[in-house]
Amino acid sequence: MEDEIARVLEASISPDEATRVNAEQHLTQGGTMPGFGLALVRCALNRQVPPGTRQLAAVVLKKYVKEHWQEGEGRFFPPQTSDEEKAAVRELLPAGLADPTPKIRTAIAMAVASVAAWDWPHQWPTLTTVLIGAVREGRSEASVLGALRCLAMICRDLDEAQVPLVVPSLLPELHSLVAPDSVSRAVKRRALAVLHSCLLALGMMSGARQRATRDLLAPELPRFLDAFATVLSEVPDAADPDACGTTLEALRCVTQVAQYFAKPAGEALMRPLGCAASLFHRLAERYRALFVA
Repeated sequence: MEDEIARVLEASISPDEATRVNAEQHLTQGGTMPGFGLALVRCALNRQVPPGTRQLAAVVLKKYVKEHWQEGEGRFFPPQTSDEEKAAVRELLPAGLADPTPKIRTAIAMAVASVAAWDWPHQWPTLTTVLIGAVREGRSEASVLGALRCLAMICRDLDEAQVPLVVPSLLPELHSLVAPDSVSRAVKRRALAVLHSCLLALGMMSGARQRATRDLLAPELPRFLDAFATVLSEVPDAADPDACGTTLEALRCVTQVAQYFAKPAGEALMRPLGCAASLFHRLAERYRALFVA
């Protein structure tokens, strides 16, 4: 089935309208066939297939999950994916997060996050271990970036019951990527994006759970604040998107700490805030030189 799906996916982006419409109809009908979701996964993971087709397979998979994964929810269209096929998809899909092609990693991360929205943590308890393990082991920069991209998507929508399952084990791994100079800017940028999602989820918690999360975060804050200050003490190269992105993510993290965790942060918050203020002054001078003078 994977070969046939690859052909249909390629036809769906054909410049010929009749070919494209026919292929799109086949893809819609495919969602009603057993094994369609698993075949999309295998197509997306197959490096013998052209990258554009693989990326499209992952995008179609995300749509398939929204429409056929869980009966009675969202935009569901029958039939519902079988439990056996769901399990096979969950087992195979995370491998694509280590793909050397960034666009495919991102598309796979979106598909993983779509499945996680329904199945994590109860039907997919190993996902946390897989993602954090990829960050910890660092087998390749691609695997770390893919895991971080996926974690940023998942952490963005954490509820109060899920936070304790992820954040305690994730914070030390994020610090190991945010602090050292040896880590590439691309990785540091993604790690800061995940941290921002975690801080946002922690800050939105309420009542006793909020107090518990503050106690959880408090010991880690000084180390992170030092790392933020280090990032913000340098003016990023405007021609380097990863450098600019790293600075922006650090600013977003400092904003979240100042908004939700200023009291536990205490005096340690002043250093990154001072670096941010200094950075704005230096950037203003550069902006005037480039665009005003």
